[in-house]
Amino acid sequence: MSLEVDTDPESSSSTSSSRPHFLIVPSFNPERR
Repeated sequence: MSLEVDTDPESSSSTSSSRPHFLIVPSFNPERR
């Protein structure tokens, strides 16, 4: 699911308003882990 949002620019833009799209992918974000 997270990958889908990351691949979707439209969804990323919507989430970007609140927080960076990279935060949506904890797997790739070691700081969030």
